[in-house]
Amino acid sequence: MVKKMNIQKSYIGINEKTRSGEKILKIEGIIIHTCEKSIRTSKELLKKIEESKREVDKYLSYHYIISEKSNIINIIPTFEMAYHSDKIYLNEHYIGICVIRDKIYSMSNKQRKILKSLIQYILDKFNLDRNSILREYDIYSTRKSSLIIDNGILWDEIID
Repeated sequence: MVKKMNIQKSYIGINEKTRSGEKILKIEGIIIHTCEKSIRTSKELLKKIEESKREVDKYLSYHYIISEKSNIINIIPTFEMAYHSDKIYLNEHYIGICVIRDKIYSMSNKQRKILKSLIQYILDKFNLDRNSILREYDIYSTRKSSLIIDNGILWDEIID
């Protein structure tokens, strides 16, 4: 049985750059993202997503945001495609979660706990296993300081 979670639904409007309304035919996994260092709040991320609508060749959205206050905000329905990767296949088959950094450019303990709970909720709901969880590092095979989850020890703690 899937445990109920406290998830704030705040869907963004349908448009070609952030929420196409296209359905995901089969959910194959989860991708965990971290916001760039300049984004400090969920409000700033939502503003950036809104601004992406006006940019040429810029598509940006996630299914879930883990806010700086450790709230879970669902901005794209789970069965719809979000634009959280530049790889189309991943957008078509993976649920995107973006974590807002805390004051020290990392995740707070509370954010880690909430992220772990959300991951487990999605795994249970869609009958996925731990091998279906990716981080940006797994997709791009490059280390960047902006990817706080490319730390192997922290990653193991989150998916354990």
